[in-house]
Amino acid sequence: MTGGAYGATSVPVRALGKSGGYDSDIINGMSWAAGLAVLNVDGSPVPVNANPAQVISMSLGGPGSCSAAYQDAIDNVVAEGAVIVVAAGNEKSNVNTSCPANCNNVISVAAKGPTGVLASYSNYGATTITASGGDDTINEPLSEVYSTIWSSLQEYQSTSNGGSGTWGGMDGTSMATPHVSAAVADLIGVFKAQGKTYTSQGIANLLQKTATTYNNCSSYGCATNLALDASAAVSSLLAPAPTASSPSYAWVIAGGAAAVVGTALFYML
Repeated sequence: MTGGAYGATSVPVRALGKSGGYDSDIINGMSWAAGLAVLNVDGSPVPVNANPAQVISMSLGGPGSCSAAYQDAIDNVVAEGAVIVVAAGNEKSNVNTSCPANCNNVISVAAKGPTGVLASYSNYGATTITASGGDDTINEPLSEVYSTIWSSLQEYQSTSNGGSGTWGGMDGTSMATPHVSAAVADLIGVFKAQGKTYTSQGIANLLQKTATTYNNCSSYGCATNLALDASAAVSSLLAPAPTASSPSYAWVIAGGAAAVVGTALFYML
């Protein structure tokens, strides 16, 4: 297996429980992850996150429009310098019906299968980018994204090993989203190593500019015709300026410059 953003650190934030949660939980979770002030239900302040994340990966969502509360929180998080990456959803519907993927200032991620076609389960429409999310048909263990999972008696009755960590395959836009989050973390690492500033929209534009084309239509609809090419995105920043004396940044980045990037991970099946 191959991962991404090896130099980045993770800030795991639990915003949802076994039975789900409220939009306010997610809003507070991503706000806290970015270093913003958050209050407990009794009005007392939550200790501020001492390690604010520059990338917030959200493999979650639900039906509905983007509420004012969601959009305000996202705008505040982006203003703090964080980039929000969100799963487009697995409802075979237009992404404009899935929140928070339909909010402004987020990078929404559709999923493609191993044959390079938009996955049949993936939401479509005006998505930002597409990444590998497993098999073309959801819940078929033919070519899933294989990784560590938590096995519990409640959720995995037939295969449980007593609630311990194990390995397994899964598919969905939730699996595609972390691929993009890792690429974003790598890009931020390069920007920081070069002493350059960046914006969430600028990174989204860079991902699209360096993307590859693919068969972006399923039988339900078409997503944007752009698939993640992390190598091309990073290489575009590492290309030396057109002067004979320009230094190469490759070894600087390989030396762990991306370690300054924190990634907050939100995940829900």
